[in-house]
Amino acid sequence: MITPWSELLGSLVEGRDLSREVTARAMTEVLNGDADPVALGALLMGLRVKGESDDEILGFADAMLAAAEPLTVPQGTVDIVGTGGSAHRRSFALNVSSMASFVAASAGVTICKHGNVAASSTSGSFDFLAAIGVDIDKTPAQVEQQLANHGLAFAWAKTFHPAMRHAGPVRTSLGISTVFNILGPLVHPGGVKRIVMGVATETRAEQLARVLFERGMIRAWVIAGFDGLDELSTAGPNRVFEVTRHDIREMTIHPEAAGIDLVATASLAGGTAADNARIFTAMIKSAGGVDAAEDIVALNAAAALVVAEIEPDLGTAVASARRALRSGQVKALYDEFITGD
Repeated sequence: MITPWSELLGSLVEGRDLSREVTARAMTEVLNGDADPVALGALLMGLRVKGESDDEILGFADAMLAAAEPLTVPQGTVDIVGTGGSAHRRSFALNVSSMASFVAASAGVTICKHGNVAASSTSGSFDFLAAIGVDIDKTPAQVEQQLANHGLAFAWAKTFHPAMRHAGPVRTSLGISTVFNILGPLVHPGGVKRIVMGVATETRAEQLARVLFERGMIRAWVIAGFDGLDELSTAGPNRVFEVTRHDIREMTIHPEAAGIDLVATASLAGGTAADNARIFTAMIKSAGGVDAAEDIVALNAAAALVVAEIEPDLGTAVASARRALRSGQVKALYDEFITGD
């Protein structure tokens, strides 16, 4: 790289932000397997202590996207994803965005969810998907075929970002949250321009909204859920930053205004991947006993319907999501997805 690592790390020690270009070059060296693990650890710690700037996050994302396996997705494709970090999900994760992906797709949105197995929660999105019978280890061509056949597909980060194996041991050794924990939703290999992204804090949500704006999103909702959830919560008001090509608009979403009854955050608990698989199976079979889970899934699927511009507002979108669940559309899509190509 052009900028020596000693100079780069010296800047961080002095509290100075790195440029987007310098950060991208450093990350490219990491992805090529050429970076000293000690230097990478120092870089991640320096950024964590200083606080990652918008340009530093963009630089990391630029390098990861340049190294990613290519994926072609239809125009209008939406990702529904959380960055993690919610304290509630470390013990009782409910895979809301993965469940909502099936609901939104059955209601007409083309969904390609990018994600991974668990890092800090009891059930990562791809742990859950494997538990409900999804073959998560698909090639890029197979993911594209799934999108064509079903309007739904799941892109496993391990498949599309293989060069991240060079950073894995350092991340594990550090054992703390780093910039890598927020990069997943920013490096979708298909370059989606519409996204519903959940973030655990309002400060980080506001920052990632700026990052998405810089990346030229057509429409995105960056959500800081009530009580620290990284998705739209049905327990209270949610802060949302809506990103378009023209601006960023802040708004507060009250579940009651969309026809959702408020519940206690504790009632939104999930558990292991197997626990969540049982909740999802009961939900799509209308087996009852999962009202709180159904409501939060419907609310987040509704957000995707609005971001995709299939429905004009959240209330109408919630009604559409509920119809898809209760009419059997979601179960039909799930059955076709599991048994089809």
